[in-house]
Amino acid sequence: MQWRTMDLHIHTPASSDYQQPEVTYLDILKRAESRGLEILAFADHNTIAGFRHMQEEIQQLEMLKKLKRILPEEQARLDEYHRLHEKILILPGIEFTATFGFHILGIFPPEKPVREIE
Repeated sequence: MQWRTMDLHIHTPASSDYQQPEVTYLDILKRAESRGLEILAFADHNTIAGFRHMQEEIQQLEMLKKLKRILPEEQARLDEYHRLHEKILILPGIEFTATFGFHILGIFPPEKPVREIE
């Protein structure tokens, strides 16, 4: 048996009630690393947008690298994303609001396409 440290209920700026909109997805991952988390799920309120935005940012940086148009600070961000993705399993999730205000967490495998989740 193996024990893992995880938080399956992380909100991002994609949640309507997020209190710190200036926080980046990379900031969230660095904070998770500093707390020793091995697994985390972005579970925003009624949306998968936070996980999707992170994926889109990484894809954009990878495209710039492929086109040899990436700036040094962008390359540093891409390198940091790759380093953190090797350390932390990041799962897509949604915190659904149900009847009477109850919440249900939906956590999905990392290879599940965001479009399918939406």
